[in-house]
Amino acid sequence: MNNLGSDIPSSPPASGFRVAPFLLAALCLALVGWTAQLAAEGDLFRIQELDVRGLPPDQAEIAKVYAGIPKGTPLYAVDVEALRRRLQYLPGITQIEIKRELPNRLIIELLPDEARAAALLNGRRVLLNRKGQAFSMDEKTQDLPIVIGGETAGDLRLAVSAVNAFAAVREPDELAMVRVGPLGVSLWDRTGVEHRLGKRRLRERLERGTRVLEEARRRGVKLDRLLLDDEGHPNRVVARLGRGG
Repeated sequence: MNNLGSDIPSSPPASGFRVAPFLLAALCLALVGWTAQLAAEGDLFRIQELDVRGLPPDQAEIAKVYAGIPKGTPLYAVDVEALRRRLQYLPGITQIEIKRELPNRLIIELLPDEARAAALLNGRRVLLNRKGQAFSMDEKTQDLPIVIGGETAGDLRLAVSAVNAFAAVREPDELAMVRVGPLGVSLWDRTGVEHRLGKRRLRERLERGTRVLEEARRRGVKLDRLLLDDEGHPNRVVARLGRGG
């Protein structure tokens, strides 16, 4: 009997099929090396200019100085964390976002702090952010309520809490002054009415005082002081008449 299997040619040597993968791998490596050389020697991946966003042009230029990234720096060579640490020294910045955008753009997005009030510290006016932290010096504070009597970080936080509570109840620009003392905080609106709030439930007390003011105006009565800080009688409001009342 004939052996049919003997007439079937055997498979070609396996070595003949391994040449193409080796060549492909070599070509890929050569391409990667060539691309890396272009990136290192050419300008394709080199930063031409920092893209600083979120600040006015003059402040953006200051931010570029803090960044310290020279023109022509390879994009992939930027140490993002070190850059972030340098930018944290910028005054008045609360958030920093850094993005690489191929082929050669480095984007820096900065969120400036928001001034809620101005305070007199050591004879100078400083801006206070929403947490009661002093974050910069500025003489242009005429549109902000002024805080006096704040000597500690806790005092400043209480003052800004009162500013925030006022803004939640009335128009923010109606507030003129905040005074912090041993008994708590007092506010003066731009009509000259004092609101003595104490240390707790500031918004609730301001809402109660606002209702009293509205009723007094409806009746044609002028008030100059509202005492809202009676801890023993939290719903009590003591109103004092103004000179024209």
